[in-house]
Amino acid sequence: MQQQPQQQQNEMPSQQVLRRFLLPVSECSMTLEGILDDLRKDPWPVPSDKRVARCTGCALSVATSLLDLALPRSGARVMMFVGGPCTSGPGAIVSRLKTEDIRSHADLSRNAEPLHKPACEFYASLSKRHNVGEKNAKGSSTQAVQANASASSMHVVDVFACSLDQVGILEMGELVESTGGYMVLGDSFGQSVFKESLRRV
Repeated sequence: MQQQPQQQQNEMPSQQVLRRFLLPVSECSMTLEGILDDLRKDPWPVPSDKRVARCTGCALSVATSLLDLALPRSGARVMMFVGGPCTSGPGAIVSRLKTEDIRSHADLSRNAEPLHKPACEFYASLSKRHNVGEKNAKGSSTQAVQANASASSMHVVDVFACSLDQVGILEMGELVESTGGYMVLGDSFGQSVFKESLRRV
């Protein structure tokens, strides 16, 4: 029992702060399952003419930045649980205004969706930003650096999406694939199929 305070004293202050947000799976799996079981609809009022404000892109950027700082070149994973489309900030695929429809296959095929390309570029940049500066300093080409960036960071991004509406899996696809993550789609977080998929990860 005396070793734990000693280990915490030897840690840098920044590592002590990051330990508040990051834990090994063995220490938080029960808590995570409890949180998922207790999920309820957000009681914050949303005007009837607007969609819920979701800043999925910002949240993902913060999560990957925390891992970059706390566990550089160490294995770690971000598990993102999504209940609807990103509507605010980088990675948004639809406006908050319900008068603007979410993109359809027809919009995508004729490049008539203005938010699709910026969202794809944002999520792709998250998969390519790890260790780019370090390798560029050694004279590697930018394209070679980008191809190897996600592998060198050893961080995996998983997306668990439970919604009857689109959530932006198309835009997030490159990030998940390049980091070797999983995409799990379902109708609700309470489904037994979803829970079983989560346990297997």
